[in-house]
Amino acid sequence: MSAMMTAAPYEIRTGGDGKSKKQSMAELKLRRLTELNQRLREDLERRRIPVSEAALEYVHAEKRQWIQKQDG
Repeated sequence: MSAMMTAAPYEIRTGGDGKSKKQSMAELKLRRLTELNQRLREDLERRRIPVSEAALEYVHAEKRQWIQKQDG
């Protein structure tokens, strides 16, 4: 188990018969899919706003900045 912990990510273990190589390839594929799934879940949890709302926020921020330049 400790050899598996020290192996680099996505490294295929060498040696052994074809069956263990197939199993390690399957484990690699599972790990990559699990990591992708986690990243996609994090993307889904990210706050989303409509483009129109983002544009209004941008316009207001630019307007405030322009006013500050006029005052200062």
